Amino acid sequence: MATPTPGLRPMSDAEFRWRVTHTGKISGPVLKITTSVLLSLALVCLIGRLTLRFLSRRRLYLDDGFLCLAAGCLCGTTAILFQNCFTFFLTSTIHQDPSLQNTTAYPPYLPSLSQFESRRNLYTILAWTTLIAVKFCFFAFFKPLIRCRRKIKIWYWFSVAFTVVAWALALFDAYGFDAFYSTRTRVFSQDYYTVSGKVSITLCVVDIVSDLMIVSIPILLLRPSTLRTTTKIGVGTFLCLSLFMVICSLIRAVGFVPDQGDVPSVSWRYFWLQIECCTAVIMGSVTVFRTVLVGEKKRRVKEYVHRKWIARLREWPRKSKHPPRGGCECGRALEEGKAGVQEDVRMPTRPSPTFMGFPSFIRRGIGVIGDSTFSEEKHGSLKVDYNAVGREQSV
Repeated sequence: MATPTPGLRPMSDAEFRWRVTHTGKISGPVLKITTSVLLSLALVCLIGRLTLRFLSRRRLYLDDGFLCLAAGCLCGTTAILFQNCFTFFLTSTIHQDPSLQNTTAYPPYLPSLSQFESRRNLYTILAWTTLIAVKFCFFAFFKPLIRCRRKIKIWYWFSVAFTVVAWALALFDAYGFDAFYSTRTRVFSQDYYTVSGKVSITLCVVDIVSDLMIVSIPILLLRPSTLRTTTKIGVGTFLCLSLFMVICSLIRAVGFVPDQGDVPSVSWRYFWLQIECCTAVIMGSVTVFRTVLVGEKKRRVKEYVHRKWIARLREWPRKSKHPPRGGCECGRALEEGKAGVQEDVRMPTRPSPTFMGFPSFIRRGIGVIGDSTFSEEKHGSLKVDYNAVGREQSV
C-alpha cells in the first residue's frame, strides 16, 4: 500500500471529495438518495402494519415486536451511514486510487479515519441485527401454524438455530479483523480486504440459505392443504416475501468482487447491505396485509348475508299472506315478477281417493261387485268414498 510522501500534489478539497465519492461502483449521492427513499417507504409500511394490527386485533404480537426492533436498528444504520458516508468511501478509495494519499487534501481526513473502525463495527452489528430481527419476525408468524406438524416443527427449529449461527458469523465479521488494522496508517492493510471479502461472500451465502429456509416453511405448510391452487399461490406469495432479501444478497455477493486489481468495492457492500435492510423491513410489514385482506373479505360476506336477512324480514308482512290451502300462487308470483322465489310457491292439496266414474256404474243397475249389489238409493251421494265402500264390502 502506498504511503503519503513529503511532496504532496496540490488538490482542492471539493475535487478531492468528488474523486472519493465517485471512484467506486456506486457514487455517494446515489447512495444517499436511494437509501433515503427506501427508508421512508419502510417506515410508512411499518406504520401501516401497526395501524392495521391495532384496528383489526386491538393489540400487537411478537412478530410486531421483532419488526419494530428491526426498524429501530435500520434507523440507526441509516444515521451512521449518512454521518460517515464520506469516510466509508474514503477507506475504499485510498486502496483503489492510492495516488489520492499524495495530495494536499488527504491529511485533514486522517482523524476521521481513526474512528472508522468503531463506526464500521457498529454499523455492521446494527445492519445484521436488522436482518436477523426480520427473519425472527417471520419465524414468530409461522410458529402458531406448526403446532400439529411434527416434521415441520423439527425443520422450523433447525432453521432458527441456523439463523442464530448466521448472526454469530456477522458478529465475527464485525470484530474479527481488528488485527488487520494499522494504527500507524490508520487504515486497514491489504490482507484485510482479501480475508474480509471471502468472509463477506461466505456470510452472503449463509444469509441466502437462511432466507430459503424461511421460504420453505410456508411451502411445506401449504403443500398438503386442500386449498385451491390460486389460493395457495396468493397466500404463498405473501408468506414467501423473503425471496426479495435473497435477491439483494445475491446482488451484494456478486458486486463485492474486485473491479480494480485485488481491491473489492467496500462502498458497494455497504450500499446493498443497507438496501437489503430496508427491503427486509418492507417485506416484513407487507406480510400482514394478506391477513387483513382475507379478514376484510370475510367481513364483507358476513355483512352481505346480514343485509339479505334484514331485507327478508322487512318483506315478511307482505309474504305472510298465504292463499287458502289447496291453492297455488304460481300465477300470482308470475304476475308480480317473483317466479324465482321458491318459498312463495305452494303445491296443490292432494285430492281424496274417490271413484269418479262409480255413480254412472250404479245408475246402470248392474254394479255388482262380488256378492253385493249397490244402488243409488243406498248411496245417495254421487261421489262414493273409496274407504266407505271398502268398509261396507267387508261387512
